Amino acid sequence: MPVPQNGPRILIVEENGYHGMLMEQQLARRLDRPLVVLVKTYEQALKAIQHQKFDIAVVDFSITGCSGTHLVRVLHHSDPELALIVVAENISEQMTKEVFGCGCEELLIKDSSYYAVIPRMVSGLYRRRQSLSQRADKPALPSERSARGYEHELAEPLNTILQTAEKILTENGCIDDEMTSRITAIHRSAQQLKHLFERTETRQKEGSISRIDKVLAGQDESCF
Repeated sequence: MPVPQNGPRILIVEENGYHGMLMEQQLARRLDRPLVVLVKTYEQALKAIQHQKFDIAVVDFSITGCSGTHLVRVLHHSDPELALIVVAENISEQMTKEVFGCGCEELLIKDSSYYAVIPRMVSGLYRRRQSLSQRADKPALPSERSARGYEHELAEPLNTILQTAEKILTENGCIDDEMTSRITAIHRSAQQLKHLFERTETRQKEGSISRIDKVLAGQDESCF
C-alpha cells in the first residue's frame, strides 16, 4: 500500500537524467514522504506547474532551447509562492543578479557535494515557508503592520555590505580561498535579503493573479 505524501511537493527541472535521478533519490531518502516530480524540458515544467501545486522547484540553469533566467522568471510568475532553487555548473556575478531578480531564493554550484546539500536546502526552505504561512494566518499586530518601514532602514547597511564584499572580492590578492568563499557567502546572503525586500514590495503593488495562462498562450516573452 503506497505511503501517503505529506512532505514538501518538489519539482525538479533537470535535463541530465543521471543528475535528476540522483537528486530524486537523495530527496526521497532524506526527507519525510516528499512528492518529487522530475521533468527534463521547459514545456514539461510548464505542464507540471499547471496541473500540480508545488512548494519548491529545483531548476537546472542550463536547459536546452531556453535560457535559465527565462525559465526562473516564468516559474515565479506562474506561482509567486513557489520557492526556487537554481543549480548551475558555473556562477557569474551577472547570472546571480539575473536569477535573484527573477525570483530565485537559493543558488547552488554543481560541485561534488551539491547532491548532499540539496535535501538540506529544500528542507530549510520548506520549514521557512510553513512558518511564514502560519504567521500570515494570524491577525497582524500594529507593530507588524508598520514593519515595511524597517526595509528602508536596512537598505543602507545591506548596500554597504554588498559594496564592501564586492571590493574585497575584486581585490582578493591578499586573501586565501577559504576567506574568499566566506565573503562570497556573505555577499550572496546580502543579495538575497535585498531581493527579498524588493520582491515583497513588488508583490504588495501587484495582484496575485497567476500568469501561467499567458505563458502557455505565448503572450509572455519567448525562450532565447
